[in-house]
Amino acid sequence: MQSASSAPGPGHNTEGAMIAVPAAAVLAARWAIDHAGLLDRRDQLLEAFTRFEATCGNGIGSDEIARRAADFAHLLMREAEKAETLRKALKAPLLAATRALDRFFKTDLSARLFAAAHKVEALLGAWQRSNASACTTGHGGAVATLKSNWTYEVMDLAQVPLEWLTVDDRKVRAAIRGPDGMRDIPGLHIYDDPRTVVH
Repeated sequence: MQSASSAPGPGHNTEGAMIAVPAAAVLAARWAIDHAGLLDRRDQLLEAFTRFEATCGNGIGSDEIARRAADFAHLLMREAEKAETLRKALKAPLLAATRALDRFFKTDLSARLFAAAHKVEALLGAWQRSNASACTTGHGGAVATLKSNWTYEVMDLAQVPLEWLTVDDRKVRAAIRGPDGMRDIPGLHIYDDPRTVVH
């Protein structure tokens, strides 16, 4: 049993109590100190890129320059991937904490309460529509009002004007990707647009 001296004091469960989290500016300043080497390397590489763009921005003029460009692109990608790996490692515990927070406050609390409120509103709306009552005032002062809520359902897709139809870009790209992808989808011109990838 908890003794009186070790028991939580008044306000220990105060609504809205917060865990101390450093401000974004403080975190950014800390990362800038902890990872100053990455920032210095970034500056060096971007300065080199500025020089490269000044001389080759209109096109690569020889095999030798192309070979150097391949090495440079590989170096840039390697440094970028190093930064991304570190970012993901630093972000992982923050994401886990955010998911836990969402699960506690949203999934377990607000989402369930909102769902219950919407069911009550739906029943109240059905009663108001059937009784031609546009407004209901509760004993506690709550006011329930019928409002317009325009929506739609598709009756005949063939009659829907083209301007209201969209191509599912993600689905199309997934279907045509790779050497065995689809090459014939009516209405679409599917073509190979080679891109250089440096490994």
